[in-house]
Amino acid sequence: MEKTAQLLNVLHDFSENLLNTNYAKIDNLYSLTVLYCAEFLKCDRASFLRYNREEDFLYHGNTAQFTAAREIVSGVDATLKHITIPFTADFRHAVRDHGDLVVVSDPAQHYMLSPAIDDMLGIQAKHMLIIPLILNDEFVGVIEAVRGGAETDAFDAVDQIFFVTLINFIVTLLSGIRSSDWAIRDTLTGAFNVGYFKQACEHLINDQNRRRSQIVNNFCVAMIDVDDFKKVNDRYGHHAGDAVLLHCVNAITSCLRKDDILARYGGDEFSVIFRACPLSNVSIACERILSHMRNEKIIVDGNEIIQTMSIGVAEFSTHGTQRDDVMRHADIAMYQSKKRGKNCFTIYAPGMEVDASAPH
Repeated sequence: MEKTAQLLNVLHDFSENLLNTNYAKIDNLYSLTVLYCAEFLKCDRASFLRYNREEDFLYHGNTAQFTAAREIVSGVDATLKHITIPFTADFRHAVRDHGDLVVVSDPAQHYMLSPAIDDMLGIQAKHMLIIPLILNDEFVGVIEAVRGGAETDAFDAVDQIFFVTLINFIVTLLSGIRSSDWAIRDTLTGAFNVGYFKQACEHLINDQNRRRSQIVNNFCVAMIDVDDFKKVNDRYGHHAGDAVLLHCVNAITSCLRKDDILARYGGDEFSVIFRACPLSNVSIACERILSHMRNEKIIVDGNEIIQTMSIGVAEFSTHGTQRDDVMRHADIAMYQSKKRGKNCFTIYAPGMEVDASAPH
């Protein structure tokens, strides 16, 4: 009964803290979640493992863990930041496809987990709770709670109820807040997703076709690729890559007008719609974006990262009258920027061809 009462108090306290949380930064919610998990469950570590869809693995994002002095420290553990966790078929089936709570004793021997689980976790794990985080039918990662040491008690029924209740609370919260907005947003950066971007292009094309008799400025599309992004992940870890992507979004957004549209088009690629904007003005915006990136340092774990981007631009009507044509021509122009040495922008011109050997 005492532990049940404590559970109710913690959930109430968690709810109160959520009132002061900035939902625009979804990582704030993940940080708060793992912090409460670590504190209530008295586990050695609680983590949010983010899912990399392009390469089908998990990596450590937000973490809360107890030190030897039993003080909670949050952030990303330096011993974990380079670790990626591939899915085994059984792990994928249980955690991602079915959404079950997975209760594990002796993870190194468990059929769902890799024999190298202790190295992956960064501690000697004895007991684990794992549950997926699924937002609007999209698998975004898992929350794990870990206890280590031979004498460590297993997670009891109240622990499991707390864990499931807390995660379900978060899922309900995120699904309920601006649910239609979350459905069209990238969960990491908050930029629009590809589906919304393509719909917006179609809407603008249809609108301009209806207004052909009027003099209106065409819209432009920019394709933006983060230069040498893989090197950042390989050298500093995927959490550093996340920080770079968030920095890129902030830099791009700061140079856009409120009616322009920014989307995350792929892992390290963004796309922008400049509404009713002549190429001359788009050129100014692109130069501002590049200048912002050149002059702003990204600090991750004490490391200074100077990040650049390559941009390609195409204009509706001038460079194509169909959505896919405009986007393809902007992409070709972006490859030309890569070919020119990166850290620049290029406006599409007829005759440009994609050079598959262009450096990324």
